[in-house]
Amino acid sequence: MGGNKNKGNGTIAEAQVLVKLLQQGFGASWAIGDSMGWDLVSDWQGKVTRLQVKSTQVAHKGRTWRILFGHGCKSKELYEPADCDAFVCVLPWGMYVIPQGNVDGIRANFWPPGEHPRYNTSRFNQCKYEPYREAWHHLK
Repeated sequence: MGGNKNKGNGTIAEAQVLVKLLQQGFGASWAIGDSMGWDLVSDWQGKVTRLQVKSTQVAHKGRTWRILFGHGCKSKELYEPADCDAFVCVLPWGMYVIPQGNVDGIRANFWPPGEHPRYNTSRFNQCKYEPYREAWHHLK
């Protein structure tokens, strides 16, 4: 893809989520353009959910993967309930389905299960959003 690499990576992540939704038996639609606060819509037996897809391909400082739950070019603003109903975070080891109201702050750090860079043997070993990994039931 030419142009903005981040935009291209975002489009790839959206396509991955779309395929996953279809494989799970959901109906799914893609937004045309960037004017909405959501990227995809899922439909489970009439329950429609507006999804904002977030992704990252590179570890932040080589240790954790950072997702920003915000929009805007220079100064990020947190997505509001009027923008989307849930986030789907696409990371190299899986997808996290997080209801919009369960996001705590504009930025979150993720790491693969059991691989926290400093706390490999303690209760902090699990990412706080780990319960949402592959949690497609939140869209049903």
